[in-house]
Amino acid sequence: MATAQPCPRMRDIDSLVPFGGGAPWARRPSVRRGMAGVLLVSLGLGLSAASLLAAPPAKPVSDLTIRTEPVHAMVPAGGKCEFRVILQDREGKPLAGELSVRLDPKTSTAPPSTLKLDGGSGSYCFQAAAGMEPGVHIVSFQGPQRSALNLFVDVVDQATYDQFGQLAQKVRFERLPAHLLFIGDSLSDQLRGQNYVDKVAFWLGGRFGRQFGVRNAGVGGDYITRVWDRLNHEPKINRPEMYEQLYTPRPTHVFFFLGHNDSKLKSESNYTQAVVLPDAFEATYRQTLQKVKQETQARLVVLSATSSVYEITKATADKRREAGKAHNLFGKPEALEQFNTLARKVAQECGADYVDVYEPTRRHVEKPSLFTADGVHLSNLGNRLIAWEVLKYLAGQGAPR
Repeated sequence: MATAQPCPRMRDIDSLVPFGGGAPWARRPSVRRGMAGVLLVSLGLGLSAASLLAAPPAKPVSDLTIRTEPVHAMVPAGGKCEFRVILQDREGKPLAGELSVRLDPKTSTAPPSTLKLDGGSGSYCFQAAAGMEPGVHIVSFQGPQRSALNLFVDVVDQATYDQFGQLAQKVRFERLPAHLLFIGDSLSDQLRGQNYVDKVAFWLGGRFGRQFGVRNAGVGGDYITRVWDRLNHEPKINRPEMYEQLYTPRPTHVFFFLGHNDSKLKSESNYTQAVVLPDAFEATYRQTLQKVKQETQARLVVLSATSSVYEITKATADKRREAGKAHNLFGKPEALEQFNTLARKVAQECGADYVDVYEPTRRHVEKPSLFTADGVHLSNLGNRLIAWEVLKYLAGQGAPR
């Protein structure tokens, strides 16, 4: 078994991201294998939050944890990225040891290697070959006591990489350190370690280093009413741990990315009634923004719901109807647009910024490539697009400031 080698001329982790110019990435889709743009999706055992992602960890399968800094990266074909790999115990104490490193055998013929961790950490270099297929590639780390981590690296073309870097360079914060909190549904909760929050963290972590952090508090299946109940510590709410110490560290920006579940239509109403009634959505969103503003004094940002591939969601609903099963219809354009209008209204009333991601997803020239097979959840390319819109907003080129 070979020994994993660091990148030549190792640099400080806070200055790993180069910046440059390039054509707008959104005009150059780079997904080439399936709609998801992911070569292999596997969350793995022991997946932990990195230093940039201060989310409550999942229940561990080991007393030891492996994490990387950064937690995720976008790398141009022909380029490389250096990761600091850390092994620690439950108290966060770094531990010396060895890790087995294996690249996804479906995309690499490289043999397994060994990474030695002196003092609890080591350096791992991911090198993307010039002809490497765009999309998410996986590096699997296996350590002692069943500790394990899958690192997800998004390989992109040079133009895409340069454009993201150029945009990140334009981001300015009113004060540092800056801490971004994301509250959302499964579009934020799924694909942790490689979703839009992780991509934003990669670019701004490289831009601002230890003066920047994010927390992804997304919960799959959430409506605005569930968010409100969890914020108020209702005893029967699901996954209450996701909001534990929600404002530690205190956020400078709080992003809300909701509406996908609220606007889905019930089959028992013949698709005329949403799961959350529009009046309840508006009223609860308003009181949620007011509460979070009062408690944090952060800048509030409301993201619209995305578009969906209605041809897919309608076909799914039709099959369930034919089977006589109660179900919900996701992504009907008229419903999404109604709820987005309400979200925009509430944002304006509460002094929050509003970022429209509905139209960029609706009008995309390869719209199906933005979504997974269900037509609702974001693919790798879709997560890139949302990350792009968030960075564009933070750079002052999106919603009014």
